Amino acid sequence: MNALSQMRWHRAAARLHALGARAFAEAVAEVAQTHPAGADLLAVFETYGSRLGADMIRAAGADRFPPRLLAVVVPSDSEDGA
Repeated sequence: MNALSQMRWHRAAARLHALGARAFAEAVAEVAQTHPAGADLLAVFETYGSRLGADMIRAAGADRFPPRLLAVVVPSDSEDGA
C-alpha cells in the first residue's frame, strides 16, 4: 500500500472509531454483506478481541497510529523543471 493510501486508511479508521461501537459495527456489517470475504471478518475480530487486551495494546503504544511524516515538495523556479 502506498503512503497516501495508508494515510487515507488511518484517517478513515480514526474517524469511524470516533463515532463509536455501533457505527463501527454497522459499517463492518455492510462490508461483510457486500464483500466475498465478509464472513471471515467476524472470525478476525473475534480473534483480535480474545488475544489482545486493551491494557496491553495501550502499554505498547499500539492504540494509536504513528505520527505522519510529510515531505515538503518545493517547485522549481524554471518552467522546464530543471
